[in-house]
Amino acid sequence: SSDLDDCTVLRMVLHVGADNAELLMALDYELFCSLSGAGDGTPTSSARRAHYYSRSALVQFAGECFWILSEAAWILLVPQVCIPSCIIAFVCIAWALVLDFRACHRLEWWFPQFLQAGWLLANFFWMLDEVLWDGPDEQTPWALTPLIDENDDLYDKIQNYCVQGFFAAPALWLLALLVLLAAPRGSEESCQKPSRVRGLLCQAGHTVMWSAMDGFWACELVGLAFATCMATIPLIVANAAAETGQDWKSVRLDRTDCVWILWTLSNFFWIALELVFDDKLLVRYVAAGTGLLSLLLLTTCWEQFKQRIHARADSLFAGDHHSNVIADVIIADVKAKLYEHDSLSDLRLAMPCLPA
Repeated sequence: SSDLDDCTVLRMVLHVGADNAELLMALDYELFCSLSGAGDGTPTSSARRAHYYSRSALVQFAGECFWILSEAAWILLVPQVCIPSCIIAFVCIAWALVLDFRACHRLEWWFPQFLQAGWLLANFFWMLDEVLWDGPDEQTPWALTPLIDENDDLYDKIQNYCVQGFFAAPALWLLALLVLLAAPRGSEESCQKPSRVRGLLCQAGHTVMWSAMDGFWACELVGLAFATCMATIPLIVANAAAETGQDWKSVRLDRTDCVWILWTLSNFFWIALELVFDDKLLVRYVAAGTGLLSLLLLTTCWEQFKQRIHARADSLFAGDHHSNVIADVIIADVKAKLYEHDSLSDLRLAMPCLPA
């Protein structure tokens, strides 16, 4: 199997499924040949890109899991869980950002991840501010906060910096859109302008809306906080339509979309907890339970999460030299499986969908 060429890989991959076959057969033959490198074992840019996309998807999935865990623990005011979970989440999201940037320098690909990392950093300091120096109006039975004595002046000062961080994300997003719109006429960037702008609008829109929600929430602007919270749901649907290439009126949501919608509802209850119900325990439990339900659902949909990352890349880069990222990843994964097995009979055990 070590001498397996890409043409053989292609023939085997075409048996995996009709959907993949249609995609793979549409690719330029030169793309497949490029995956084998220069003949000396050196990976090509296409193979490296496939590696970065796969690694980024895995790291980002871990980051999202730890982030939701940290927020659920934050709602329940358990700093021993929420602080380390948030640190791990930030490291994962930042790592995914680096991998995305190394895979492709195009703004609409890596910039949403950059905004998410910045939003998470502001969230981390807001969380520290609350669990260190602020106590709830109605204390929890475990009474783990504040970790240090209450200090309203310090709390307000740090929260003001967090508010600036939250509103920085929408401002940077609008600036990035202006940069894409300002591409000179006749350039390659100008020809790709509609798809690039649409990609950045849809795939970062819900993130910046979440960030704005936190800003209004920290400012105790109840109406705006609720409005921006609920506005994220149609933006999640729009993002699903953009990533899957479906019409937004008839888009079919998968479990990953349900995760983000549940997470949004958890934040809705959390805002109500702090700004309307004066930290009532029942509302706290509802908010935390909804967040934990979204985390439980997320842990069951790794395959869907990975497919959506690859679909996002394919939708963004369709028509240029970065297109068909899914095919790159499929071939890289199948090659890895082939190298791990000494015979086709072993391979069929690992991939039952291959014909006898």
